[in-house]
Amino acid sequence: MHRRIKIHAAVCCFLFFLFSFATAEPAGGESEFRVERIGQMRGFGQNAFLVHALEDGVFSVTIRDANGVYRVIRENVAKGDTELAWDACGKNGEPLAEKYYIFDFLLKTEEGKEYSYVFESSIVENLQHLQFVLPSGGKASLEKPDDWFVEMKAIHEGTVAMELTPEDGGKAAYTWFRNVHPGRIEHFTLGKMAGKNLPEPGRYRARFYEISREDEATEFSLEITEQEEEAPEVTVTGDIMPERGADDSDIWAAMMQPSVVVDIDYLEHQKILAAPEEKAESLGTLHGQSQGLQVLEISGEWARIGAWNHEEGEYVEGWVPLGRLKVVEPNPEYGILIDKKDQSLTLYHHGQRIERLLVSTGKMDKGHYDRETSAGCFLTGLHRVDFSTQGSKYDFVIQYDGGNLLHQIPYSSDGRRDFTKGKTGLGQKASHACIRIQDEPGEENGINAYWIWTHIPYRTRVIILDDPEERRAEKQRLESGN
Repeated sequence: MHRRIKIHAAVCCFLFFLFSFATAEPAGGESEFRVERIGQMRGFGQNAFLVHALEDGVFSVTIRDANGVYRVIRENVAKGDTELAWDACGKNGEPLAEKYYIFDFLLKTEEGKEYSYVFESSIVENLQHLQFVLPSGGKASLEKPDDWFVEMKAIHEGTVAMELTPEDGGKAAYTWFRNVHPGRIEHFTLGKMAGKNLPEPGRYRARFYEISREDEATEFSLEITEQEEEAPEVTVTGDIMPERGADDSDIWAAMMQPSVVVDIDYLEHQKILAAPEEKAESLGTLHGQSQGLQVLEISGEWARIGAWNHEEGEYVEGWVPLGRLKVVEPNPEYGILIDKKDQSLTLYHHGQRIERLLVSTGKMDKGHYDRETSAGCFLTGLHRVDFSTQGSKYDFVIQYDGGNLLHQIPYSSDGRRDFTKGKTGLGQKASHACIRIQDEPGEENGINAYWIWTHIPYRTRVIILDDPEERRAEKQRLESGN
């Protein structure tokens, strides 16, 4: 009997990954339990291997190299031959390096018998694939068509199609094509996609795909209006931060509040002034666009606000010009809660907790107090490409506070992909103000840093809970020289 089971990378489960085999040698002596590779292994391809099982049981394979495990797959198999199809990708669909891996196979029966098999094989290439397609929101206007955009990342150079189909039915009313490049995050606005052929106002089903992989299309709803919606007036906000220990409904309510931000560039700084006048003493600075402010009072052309400053992460209250503030809405799908006390990240989806991960936030040094991760309410900005510094590589990058980023823990940039140092820092302050996220899948839904990078859209709320006692004690220790 010959059975076929399909395995693919999932976003919220513990199915984990892959194989690509060249030679198959038994692990220690003759064994009738064996696994054969069927064809070459290509990431994002239709790959398969054949399991020859002596008994019914739970089959597993661990894909690893000298530096760690990249995926574990478990599947029930019956006695006989079972063909398993899989995508040759990592834990949550990550593309794997084109190189040799060790494949450890194990079959466990209900009676406790174990059969093992090992061989080495390579992934020969990764095929074309869009790692993510994330819209900036659900509405676009013809008045400002460049305010709405999609972000996307392709494995190889290619061509992306965007189709708009009226939600009330019918064929695609508009189709546009644009080139994509693998070395960057693409950022296509509605105006850039459509050019002079802007769509009529209406409700559409948007569809994005690379033309060689149309079966992998990403779809979402998009409303196009004639005029830009008028921005809400800036008013006193009340509390914008949840209490530590608040229940999920209160946390989600805080995440979904409109955000008052300074309308300057992401990397620019706005002074918080001790008095409502331009020459007043500065109490610290804020970043533009992403850092949410609690508006305490409005007096003429000034607003008194509360926020954590950029210089040392200290909470301050002061004045900023009212005319530089605006109100923006958070993305309603996801929310992220960071707790600096226990160095954790809790991920919410439509108000429900779906994962808890370990992180490393910023560790201040003497003369570099700005390495402390500031608490507060933030909105994610654009996705960024990976980067390397001081012998370490940082993948899966999302901007969230000026030049501060969410990204995976670092690994060695010498080709060994060694996460040892990055893992050591998890659960404690270790970064230079950015938030480092674990690479391993979480215990609830298998979510990791890569999953967050491929699912978290523009203007997702990030709330960071403060640890004022620990923060001030560390600053005092540094200043005393102890």
